[in-house]
Amino acid sequence: MKPGQTVARVAKGAPSGVLLSIIIHAGLIAIAISWTVITIIKPREAVFVSLVTERPTFDIPERITRIDNQRRPQASERIVATMPKTQEPNFTLPDLPGKGSDILGGAAPGGGFGIDFPDMPRTSFTDPDAADTGNNLIVTYYNLNRRKDGGALNIDYQEYFTILRDYVDSGWDPGKLARYYRSPRRLKATTIMIPITSSILGPAAFGEDINEGYCWVVHYKGKLVHKEGLTFRFWGASDDVLTVRVDGKTVLAANLEWTGVDAYLIANDWVSSAPNSRKYRLASQKMVGGDWITLEPGVPLDMEAIAGEGPGGEFHAQLLVEVQGEEYPLNDRGAPIFPIFAMEEPSWALQDCILENLFDGEANVTNVTTIFRDY
Repeated sequence: MKPGQTVARVAKGAPSGVLLSIIIHAGLIAIAISWTVITIIKPREAVFVSLVTERPTFDIPERITRIDNQRRPQASERIVATMPKTQEPNFTLPDLPGKGSDILGGAAPGGGFGIDFPDMPRTSFTDPDAADTGNNLIVTYYNLNRRKDGGALNIDYQEYFTILRDYVDSGWDPGKLARYYRSPRRLKATTIMIPITSSILGPAAFGEDINEGYCWVVHYKGKLVHKEGLTFRFWGASDDVLTVRVDGKTVLAANLEWTGVDAYLIANDWVSSAPNSRKYRLASQKMVGGDWITLEPGVPLDMEAIAGEGPGGEFHAQLLVEVQGEEYPLNDRGAPIFPIFAMEEPSWALQDCILENLFDGEANVTNVTTIFRDY
């Protein structure tokens, strides 16, 4: 045997065995890979886990804030501006024919006390007896419990009524009131219609001490005129004082009538001639009828009135008008509903002030056709 032949026989059988071995191993590897892939790819069963957990609680220590009362902010420096004082000029009182709303600066119910003169300083009112030549009543405030210099007199309300009775009996002599305190503030009014209100509003209207809501009186003065002429009379009531004079004669004394008080004795020489006088109630008192007055067309007559409060408390003074020959509606108590006395058409603001404290059906406030003016 040749050596070469033996080698050739061995080499010839080797590839078959190796190939078979490779095929077997390859199969095994393929099986292993398939099992591994299937194992890896096989989805796991879904498992859901709740995310809701119990809220934990914590013990929070209380915070203690300490305030140092010893530390205070530093005060800032105050800057004061000074203005040079000026001398207020002393004007004389001119004629003021303009209109006014008569609502006591919008503060007090009832109106009637009046409003300030427009654009006029207090120092202009130097003549206590000056009368406006326009359609206004000049209103002056007196405190009969104080001297002219402001000192206290400590009078009682009986003496208060005695002072006013002497004043009326003297022919309304202004000297009878000259020794008493007169406010430097003067007002103008176009009506005398103050329903029940607090007596402190009298001094308050003039900027005076409201603690002195007693022993005071206001004086109205002006011209009574009507462009067409007419015959009329006043009706009125008050608590405590309302007395009217026209052309130098007392034409109405509608003062308080109450046992033990002498207010009704003011103008005690005057007696009402009106039927049904003191029959119908107006506010807290009985309505008094005045004397007939005739006004010629455009011819003015002097008019004055006083209204005031003695002991303090409630106050009212109401002046109405009855024109001769006119018919008036009756209220539910059978009393005629007279219109208020007016020298101008009452503004809505004034009407509201009056109606706020006026009893229903006691006076005509919203449809006043008789206006005492010459235009």
